[in-house]
Amino acid sequence: MLLFIILVGIIFINSGLFAIKEFVVRGNQEIPSEDILLTARLDRYKNFFQVDVDQIRREILHNPKVASAEVTRVFPHKIMITIKERQPVCLLLYLDNWLVVGDDSVVMAIKDESDPINLPIVTGVKYNRAKVGVKILDSRFKTALEILKCAAADENLRQNISEINLSNFQVYLDLPNSHQTLKVEMGNGNQIEQKINNLRAILSQTSVADLAKVDLRVPDLPTVIRIKKTNLK
Repeated sequence: MLLFIILVGIIFINSGLFAIKEFVVRGNQEIPSEDILLTARLDRYKNFFQVDVDQIRREILHNPKVASAEVTRVFPHKIMITIKERQPVCLLLYLDNWLVVGDDSVVMAIKDESDPINLPIVTGVKYNRAKVGVKILDSRFKTALEILKCAAADENLRQNISEINLSNFQVYLDLPNSHQTLKVEMGNGNQIEQKINNLRAILSQTSVADLAKVDLRVPDLPTVIRIKKTNLK
C-alpha cells in the first residue's frame, strides 16, 4: 500500500496539472524581460516540482547587466524571477573600445558608437586585461568609483563630472552654462569623501564662472583659484 501511494503521488506530481504556465520577470527597467528569459534557458516542458531554481538563477547571472537575481516558485504553475540591474557609472578605454563599467567594477558591455550613453570617462591607467562580465581589479580604479559614489549625493555634481584622470588624480567638471572645464586636484586616493564634500561646498558658495581650478590635495585647506579678470578700456 505504501509503494502504491508513493507511485500515485509521483504520477500526480508529474502530471500536467503542475505544468509551468507562467514566467514572471520583475525589477528590470533597462533589460527586456525576453532577454532575461532567454538567458535563463528555461525548459517549459518541466513542471512546477522539476524546475531547478538555483540553476535558473546561475544562468541569469551570466548576463553582465544583472547584479543579482532571485528565482522562486509560486504554486501551482508560476516561476517568479526578481532581478536587480547593475548600474553603469563610467566608461573605460581598452584596446580602442569604450567599456561600460558598473558600480561594482564589473564590465557590463562594449559601448556601441551609436549608443547615446553619457557617462564620465576614466583615464590614466593601462589595463592588461579587461573583459565583459569580469571585474576591474586595479586599486586606482576603485578610487574612481569612490569619487563617483561620493559625488552621487549631489546629482548636479555627479552629472557634471566628465573625466577622472587616475595618473595624477585629477577630476574634470563640465560646468553648466559655461564653456569651460574646471580642473579639480585630488592629490591622491585618500579622504575622498571629505574632498568631495569640500568640492560641493565650494561649488554651492562660489560663482562657477569665476573658477579656474580647485585644489583639494590638503582636505583641511581646500584652495580655490579664480579666473583673472582684466578691465578693458
